Amino acid sequence: MNLPGNESILNTSQIEFKINSQHLNNKTLPPESIVFPKRGAAIKTNKKRITKHHSILDPNTIGIVIEDKNILPLYLYYWFLSIDISRIQDVGVTPQLNKKDLMPLEFPCPSVSTQKKISHILSKIQNKIENIDKHIESFASLKKSVMEKLFTEGLHNEKQKATEIGMIPESWNVVSISDAFVFTSKSRALQVVAPIPFIPMELIGDGSNIYVHNYNLKEKVSSGTYFDNDDLLVAKITPSFENGKQSIANIDKDYGYATTEVIPIKSTSTANNLFLFHYLKRDSIRKDLAGKMEGSTGRQRLSKSILGATKIPIPSTSEQKDIAQILTEYDIKIQILQRTKSQYHDLFSSLLNKLMINEISTDELEFKERSSSHE
Repeated sequence: MNLPGNESILNTSQIEFKINSQHLNNKTLPPESIVFPKRGAAIKTNKKRITKHHSILDPNTIGIVIEDKNILPLYLYYWFLSIDISRIQDVGVTPQLNKKDLMPLEFPCPSVSTQKKISHILSKIQNKIENIDKHIESFASLKKSVMEKLFTEGLHNEKQKATEIGMIPESWNVVSISDAFVFTSKSRALQVVAPIPFIPMELIGDGSNIYVHNYNLKEKVSSGTYFDNDDLLVAKITPSFENGKQSIANIDKDYGYATTEVIPIKSTSTANNLFLFHYLKRDSIRKDLAGKMEGSTGRQRLSKSILGATKIPIPSTSEQKDIAQILTEYDIKIQILQRTKSQYHDLFSSLLNKLMINEISTDELEFKERSSSHE
């Protein structure tokens, strides 16, 4: 259920079986059956899928086969998307979802033509979302390729030289992060005035969002990490660091406090923290630093000394800015796609619920669609 491409329709599987036609119907779930988890915490994920091929179920899943010709499988699949199956589970040490829990369920069953219209409308939106996902994956993959090229070849087609961190342009230098940048600390002379901006870990981005603009206001901060506006905040605890959590503070205050689980880094006259932001997003760098984290399993942290000792390539300040800008443009495109996807998700959820309780008619939606196509 969790493989790429299986977000709604089960297209692929990790294991494939060859079954002769004699046992096909007895041993498998037919196409257009509805599948979801039936055991443990997976029930709360509320995942539902519809099969495309004859399938053999994992013991932890349950399938519904539609035998009534007056019920369209896709329509029933969408109806299941509108309910929370965890509400009907048997609660115990290991939650269960069984046939006896599902059979009493009642659902609205309009005419087949109406079911077709509802399914058509919802599938169009779902297809939009899936196409946007493909574009996001494409841009993210392209950005990774461009990133590797820029951090090893630069922008000016220079000859390369071998260094301790690999091949880089001849004009670039290799320095440690602590030699190029400044780890921020609060000045003793600064008088902190309440209310104080505070950035918790959940506000720090883990994807293409570079800047953090939002914060909470506190009258007093008993535990936190001081930062100046425009600092790069790098998460230091597992799994936040491995997940790429880091943001550049861009708030409407000169300073603030963040969770104690970040390391604040400041730009200098020769080193740009937007350049460092993108460099630290490289998979190879994250993997290397994750291997140097210290502490007990599940609570490991990246120390400031380890991060500071990390060697990085440094071009001229102008080339740093140009490289950072190119990579930022990819992130902006991804953010736009993610916002569009979120809007379609909201539209899908709203229409799904309204269509299933007949709060809005398919005729009304079709009229609006036709009208907009003529504008």
